[in-house]
Amino acid sequence: MTLGRTITSGALAGALALSTLPGNSLSAHAGDEGARVSAPVTLEERQACTPDVLHLCKVFIPNRTAITGCLIDNIERLSPACRNVMVSRR
Repeated sequence: MTLGRTITSGALAGALALSTLPGNSLSAHAGDEGARVSAPVTLEERQACTPDVLHLCKVFIPNRTAITGCLIDNIERLSPACRNVMVSRR
């Protein structure tokens, strides 16, 4: 049975990538002592980095920690908009 909508793997990957940026309000886990809770990621920040996540780091989806590391490791290859997001969130 379908619900009238098909989710493509690309759309699913894009949706998952939207929640992967550092500073996501969900990135601090319960029980993490001293975990820093940052401001939630804005829509603009998500839009800036989603193409870079899908291009450079999609093998790490949905592991937010690994995606963040991948973005940092590839900082020189990021789009200017995503690079600005990553630098501002460090």
